[in-house]
Amino acid sequence: MKRDKRGFTFIELLVVIAVFSLMIVIIIGIFVTLSSTQRRLSYTLQAETDIRYVLEVMGQEIRGNALDYDYYANIYSGAGQTFPEPINILALRGRQQEQICFGLDSSNEVIRMTLDEGCETGWQTITTSKVRVKELNFFISPHEDPYNTRLCTSPDDCFYGTCLDNGDNDYCQYTDEHPKVTIVLTAENKLARETEREEVFLQTTISSRQYFR
Repeated sequence: MKRDKRGFTFIELLVVIAVFSLMIVIIIGIFVTLSSTQRRLSYTLQAETDIRYVLEVMGQEIRGNALDYDYYANIYSGAGQTFPEPINILALRGRQQEQICFGLDSSNEVIRMTLDEGCETGWQTITTSKVRVKELNFFISPHEDPYNTRLCTSPDDCFYGTCLDNGDNDYCQYTDEHPKVTIVLTAENKLARETEREEVFLQTTISSRQYFR
């Protein structure tokens, strides 16, 4: 009995090589996709960790101090002026009457903090060099100091309160609402490639623990 000693034909070899090459391409594609996804998640997690640290720094200052309503009253004072929403500077007043301010440096895309009176100079960056902050907004409620009886001559002198008639000393009356700040923040890891960059959006509301009633 004779054995068939024929090997693979040329066509068969081409088919095997084509199938093997296709498998290699598919495996490499899966590996590249998984690697890119892993890097994107890593960059996003790093940016979120850094931003949460900054939120905690601001949160500690908000909880331990009072909102500086006088700062906003000086900026937005005048008949007919309304309190803007949102605001880009958060001003606080410490127990020793020191002023603490937070804001976004839009040109450098970093969050900064200052203890300078008037929130004008002495700014220091509190975000890391890896993070690009694209948006930082503050929403303050209530818009007027609920612990202060501000004098008024008409309802226009009170942002959202009522001007109560009290003879020669009319004053603004506001709701008995505990001051709180809502922080809305959008950031990304600037070390990531454009295709692997993903925005981190965080929002939190923090109440001041300073109560004066």
